[in-house]
Amino acid sequence: MKRLGIFFFYEKNGDVDDFITYYLADLNKNLTELVVVCNGKLSEQGRAAFSQFTDNIIVRENKGLDVWAYKTALDSYGWAKLSEFDEIVMTNSTLMGPVRPLKEMFDAMWENQDLDFWGLSIHHGAKSNPFKGKHLYNYLPVHIQSHFIVYRRRFVQNPELQAYWDNMPMIESYTDSVQRYEAVFTKQFEDKGFKWDVYVKTDDLKDFTDYPLLVCPTLLLREKKCPLFKRRSFMHELEAYLNDTAGEPVQELYDYLRDETDYPMDLIWKNMIRTMHPHDFTRNLALTRIIEPTVLDEATAQSIRQNRRIVLAMHLYFMDMLDSSKAFAAKFPPETDIFISTSSADKKPQIEAAFAEAKATKGVPFAIVMKTTKGKGVSYMENQAGWHGKAPNDEEYAQAMTELRAAHATLEKEIEFNNG
Repeated sequence: MKRLGIFFFYEKNGDVDDFITYYLADLNKNLTELVVVCNGKLSEQGRAAFSQFTDNIIVRENKGLDVWAYKTALDSYGWAKLSEFDEIVMTNSTLMGPVRPLKEMFDAMWENQDLDFWGLSIHHGAKSNPFKGKHLYNYLPVHIQSHFIVYRRRFVQNPELQAYWDNMPMIESYTDSVQRYEAVFTKQFEDKGFKWDVYVKTDDLKDFTDYPLLVCPTLLLREKKCPLFKRRSFMHELEAYLNDTAGEPVQELYDYLRDETDYPMDLIWKNMIRTMHPHDFTRNLALTRIIEPTVLDEATAQSIRQNRRIVLAMHLYFMDMLDSSKAFAAKFPPETDIFISTSSADKKPQIEAAFAEAKATKGVPFAIVMKTTKGKGVSYMENQAGWHGKAPNDEEYAQAMTELRAAHATLEKEIEFNNG
């Protein structure tokens, strides 16, 4: 087996963090040769870090993004020499890991000799194209994500692939890179009859999210044997996570890595502290707390419990979070009343079963389960999931307030009538 690795690197100061050398140390065990391509600067520290694995380090002008970094590496070898390799791996520093040996993935994919190219993970595409720029399609195709893609020898030897890279136009921006390379490469070559696949199968998640590696990283790592995760997880906008989740993916990922793997957590912290805004990873990891996890002053706590009524209101939508929600509720004083709402009647029995002990025992929390309607009271929001985490504009807000005030007035009249 002859396998070439092409590793793309960019960091504004040219410094190489330890999470990168940790990744390369395992990746290099599966390679015959490694070439590192750096866009822009490479510091003395960075060169020393990469030199542990290869002497073939290319430092180039910071233009063309990842696409032209890969092209530079391919051009430096030439198609004749590239055709000597059984596989060519193209990957970059946007990935962290591995949490399990990469050899498992390489061995599993090598068993399928019917493939021309393969990757780690898939993006499930979109019916419309969210990117501005030079659209090749009016939708976003299903595609192998470019952070890890592998070419087989017969693919490298094919004139179609060679012409594709020889004629690659200069990439001017991130959206240009997505539009002209990452999002379209898979479809373009599938349409030409080439065969592809990915190691991490996520068809069961495509109705939930188009980007499972970012939105469901823990599930992929734990249940689908994914060896790598995205560095971006820790700095991705929390509001974007809220489009698909309750904001828990990064916290779950961190807890999983810490409690269930041998991955050194200091590699994450060193990079976060050095390169990310504290606001981003603090929010994503929920490092700010309104309620302390433990009692700080027992006497004050007893006084509050004796003189105040305490209520906990919870909305339980994701049933896979039921156990953690129950554990959270159990931390409250036994006098606490618990009110639970959910989105559909079929979830009610699961919630009632989970809180059965509290419901049946006097002096401990009592759960009231209700079915709710998203956006209730606002005509254009009712049962429209797209409004989750989205603010109305001025005109929409005015309409919503008019409808809510009218509903409130009606309720007051009903209460007055019922009370005689």
